[in-house]
Amino acid sequence: GKVYTGWVDEKYKDGNILKEFFVDDGTVIYIATYYENGQLKDEQYRRNKNINGPALGYYKDGSLRYAGYELDGEDWLPYVYYHENGQIKSETLYWQGKEAGFFNEFFESGKISKQYKFAKSPDRGGELLSMVLCRESGFKFTEAEVENGEIVDQLMYDEKGVLELDSRGVEKKWFYIDAGLNSYLKVWRPVNEQDAIDNAKKTLAKKGLNKN
Repeated sequence: GKVYTGWVDEKYKDGNILKEFFVDDGTVIYIATYYENGQLKDEQYRRNKNINGPALGYYKDGSLRYAGYELDGEDWLPYVYYHENGQIKSETLYWQGKEAGFFNEFFESGKISKQYKFAKSPDRGGELLSMVLCRESGFKFTEAEVENGEIVDQLMYDEKGVLELDSRGVEKKWFYIDAGLNSYLKVWRPVNEQDAIDNAKKTLAKKGLNKN
């Protein structure tokens, strides 16, 4: 029989459109989903069952929620997400579905919140190399180097951006602290008392408070 070309839709109970598809010769080439109020929620163009072209998402008020662009057969895929106020929420580059190169996250104010660096080589896609976490004031909170999924060295800063703890070259043990929102941050403590004393002296000296 004849292969179908045209629109197909699914609806909410009240009759408003939930999803709609455009089919070309039996193949879906466009998909859109809608909020119950009729506002467009997501839309994407497809080819060979894969996204091919822009992939866009919207908030209920119609403002942009995310924007990505994918080409069938291409491995490098950029995506940007937005806060409801229009500021960028996050931006990243994907390699075959895994973060590659970078991932940046921002506060609603537009200031940087997180910076993750990922390996870019195809065989190491998704491998985290380093990270920086910042306060909304703009000062760094912590930065760390990562190897094989584990933090190996870490710097931590106070609310004014002054270095407080430096794990480089210090024998240490790691533990986790509650960072809120069901997430945990890996930090460290010196293994022995002398290490703790030496670290305290370094911190005081950097603040100009060490009298010795």
